[in-house]
Amino acid sequence: MSRESESPRRGAASLRARARPPRVFLGLVEIAGYYTALERGLREIGIRATAVDLDEHRFRYGAGTHRPPIMARPAIAARRRLATRRNSVVARMLSRGARLILMAWALWRFDVFVLASGESFFRSRDLPLLKRLGKRIVVVFHGSDLRPPYMDGPTMGGDSSLSIRGCAERAAIQKARIREIERHADWIVSHPPLSHFLETPYVRFLALGVPVLDLPPAPPPPPAGRVPVRILHSPSDPEAKGTRWIREAVERITAEGVPLEYVEVIGRPHADVLEELTRADLVIDQLYSDTPMATFAAEAASFGRPVIVGSCDWEEIARVVPVPEAAPVRTCAPAEVADAIRELATDAAARRALGARARTFAVDRCAPRRVAERFMAVIDGQIPEDWFADPVDVRHRCGACLPATRVRTVIAELVASHGRPALQLEDKPELAARLVDWAGEASSVAGPGTSGPGSPGPGPADSARR
Repeated sequence: MSRESESPRRGAASLRARARPPRVFLGLVEIAGYYTALERGLREIGIRATAVDLDEHRFRYGAGTHRPPIMARPAIAARRRLATRRNSVVARMLSRGARLILMAWALWRFDVFVLASGESFFRSRDLPLLKRLGKRIVVVFHGSDLRPPYMDGPTMGGDSSLSIRGCAERAAIQKARIREIERHADWIVSHPPLSHFLETPYVRFLALGVPVLDLPPAPPPPPAGRVPVRILHSPSDPEAKGTRWIREAVERITAEGVPLEYVEVIGRPHADVLEELTRADLVIDQLYSDTPMATFAAEAASFGRPVIVGSCDWEEIARVVPVPEAAPVRTCAPAEVADAIRELATDAAARRALGARARTFAVDRCAPRRVAERFMAVIDGQIPEDWFADPVDVRHRCGACLPATRVRTVIAELVASHGRPALQLEDKPELAARLVDWAGEASSVAGPGTSGPGSPGPGPADSARR
């Protein structure tokens, strides 16, 4: 059963009913290679798809095989120029003009617009025009683009975090923008633990899968008993991924006499990460995740490598991620990462078994063609009922890329300074009340990073699911 006929704001006619397959535009930013891989998968199943990244991703996903279309290159060049001339009126005018040309070309050429993070040609102001012209709009959210800022590591973690006032302002702006996107999008794709600000049912992100750009042929497992055990960690943001605590855990286990070779890949091209994956025995993704398998973990799984993923709230993640979509990874609470490393580093058979299960999962859930086939069900409006989630059911409290204690502290300070409405959850009063009550426990626990990567006295939200 699909939900298309039940939703009054969705297009009534299936795009498959047209004389030709739909032409799909993907953009306008790249998120961890997702859109480059999805473009490849769509083309493999006979769909004309074009991915455009105006930001020219620093990790160079698809470098050497993916080139932007000619009509996008002026907009890319203008954006690059604007990045170095923020106060230049001429640079701003050139950027807007180039975007206008790109939009006109895209409107003429494409039927469907898949927008990363809701990034359209003119900051969502053009979405009503796309709808009036009969275009189908699918918006995919990935993390910080939707997650409330008060539980988002890139926003409230580290030295560059916002003030509490800035956090309140960001939350209000973000909520208003998301509400506007919901008004015009045909479908929203999101992950339940970051969907607090949504108000309408959405398609679950993991129901579609995480496309891996370069799914390799079945690779041989690392040699059994190889010493030292080679551990790979490749954080896009070391502060947000808990890299400091991962390093300390590796040092502690090495001091115990366990032979480890720890490799970090930071800020290097995507091709370098893939090369290191071929040499790794064990992969550590991150400590503060809200998903069992983000892109780096999916890439490791595609190589048959076992992965350790930390989270402060595995209980809630297990509630919202159906078993077939739950990647076979070694889960742990942030404070237990050393135990997880020790367990797998000293058991070659366990590493092989977990890596083999991860590879099987990746072939089914991460192959670009498979993800594209599921994505076409969304584009076409023929969506299985069990792919949907309702934002009313959101219960996740810990966010991502932050220790739970830090999230509690930020929420408590935000509510104390600006009141409960600053959470932007007045459409979900029960969730807002739960967050406020949970944050009230902040005074009884230590602050972030005072004794380790997680709360010194973990409660239910900090427990790990093995």
